[in-house]
Amino acid sequence: MKKILAILLCVVLACGGLAGCGTKIKSEENGEIGKQAVAIADSFLAGEIDTMEAVDSLDELRQKVVEEDSQYDTLLRAGISHLGDEIVIAKNAVFLDGGNAETKDIIDARNTIADYVGVEKK
Repeated sequence: MKKILAILLCVVLACGGLAGCGTKIKSEENGEIGKQAVAIADSFLAGEIDTMEAVDSLDELRQKVVEEDSQYDTLLRAGISHLGDEIVIAKNAVFLDGGNAETKDIIDARNTIADYVGVEKK
């Protein structure tokens, strides 16, 4: 179920990436929310926070996204959800496979949000 949701969100994000360039997030509040989501991803990747703390924090941020007169409020919500899903998938892969988590998908999800809010990509 989570893989299906992750794939669906990837498709939504890919379509959003093709929508155009320019200022993406219009409200300062959503810009800060996006920057916080990027910071949470960076903290998780650095091993500073665990999976549950990252996912819970991202869920709180997703709920705080405010409506804008553009599509990017919806894409920001989807991007934050996708980031949380990728973190859970990576954690489950470590649990099931006993190996290291693949971080590429987490970084891709992080960079999508970074693009919306004008933060440097990894």
